[in-house]
Amino acid sequence: MAASGNLGFHDLPSLSVEKINGERFNTFEEFYQRLRATTDPFVILEDYAGYEVAIDRQLADSEHTEILEQYSIHKDRSKEVSGWDQTLAQRSQ
Repeated sequence: MAASGNLGFHDLPSLSVEKINGERFNTFEEFYQRLRATTDPFVILEDYAGYEVAIDRQLADSEHTEILEQYSIHKDRSKEVSGWDQTLAQRSQ
């Protein structure tokens, strides 16, 4: 979905992500947890060919609600994925 934070990247063909910030993951849950837990200013997604996309976390966070409204998206994650957030919160306590 087009937004100012993904200029030039929003229309990429399907990108099969192999690494997040240089680390491999085995499941979508592991990918999601790493994405949510990172405090790095940029998230680097890398595909199997080594192509990288850098996401500015602060910009992405600031545009999140606007993007949901613009594209009439009522929820940004499923009930199951919301449960993963609770697990992350418990681990950080």
